Amino acid sequence: MTGARWYLSLPAGAGIADENGFSQRESQFLERIRVANGSHKTTHHNRLKAVDDLFFEVIARRNLRPRTVMDIGVSSGVTTVDWLREFERRGLQVQMIATDLTINVYFVTIAPFIDVLVDVNGHILEFQVFTRAVRPWIGGRREYISGAAYLKAALKWLGQRRLKKLGIAFPIRGQQSKPIDGPYQLVTPALRGRKNVVLREENILQPAGGDRAVTADVIRLGNIMQTVYFSPQQMRTIARHIVERCRCDNGVIVLCRNAPDGDIHASILRMERGGVPKVEARLGCGSEAEQYFLDVGAFAD
Repeated sequence: MTGARWYLSLPAGAGIADENGFSQRESQFLERIRVANGSHKTTHHNRLKAVDDLFFEVIARRNLRPRTVMDIGVSSGVTTVDWLREFERRGLQVQMIATDLTINVYFVTIAPFIDVLVDVNGHILEFQVFTRAVRPWIGGRREYISGAAYLKAALKWLGQRRLKKLGIAFPIRGQQSKPIDGPYQLVTPALRGRKNVVLREENILQPAGGDRAVTADVIRLGNIMQTVYFSPQQMRTIARHIVERCRCDNGVIVLCRNAPDGDIHASILRMERGGVPKVEARLGCGSEAEQYFLDVGAFAD
């Protein structure tokens, strides 16, 4: 089973993504990573192609040339790479700010031949026992029958106890030394190390104060604003924060969602004078989060 050390130690750059079989191995690894909010790090190349095509049609029609672009909730970052390549193909040079709840991760040695991969808050993402990768979450009834579930429960108990005994201060910040190894960036190697990409850990429920007060000409939220993740009140909070971060007068907000049938639906909003978002275009039925942004604009009026 391909483990985190293999993936996180890969050299930065786009070249690795072109190797035969890499995309499949990458997807298999990321499918096993479940972050603290219960979601997986899985995304697939070209998943948002129809959304991207509509977005570039809109900015061409409006004669917009964005310079700073923000992609929120990038997960593994593979669709961010797709988007960057489209900007480059169309001759648009942009600075990309890619954010996610979990980007920086660390290995912690908790026993001889046993390491755990954790996020900055100590949530366990993977165990490495000798050279074998073990996911901490239980994958169904079969694992109880095979006994794997009980092994994982024991490993999780050991991991949490050892992390506490080691006295590690969470959240972990900056470069660390033994028994902590990191940070590593839990995104596709094709996104790491790019001069025009800034990777930021962010919780979109929190206001963008202090050094997080970053604005952008374009902000995209790909399949993140869903009622399965957030309450209506939280959706309203997120919409307000995003509108505050999108530059007024022709700023663009892109909202995407997956439909049950697998199709992608999207709403593209354009900021008008006074920070009021209006619908510029829709793909399919549009995003279910669209109304929360329009409500922010109605309040601004």
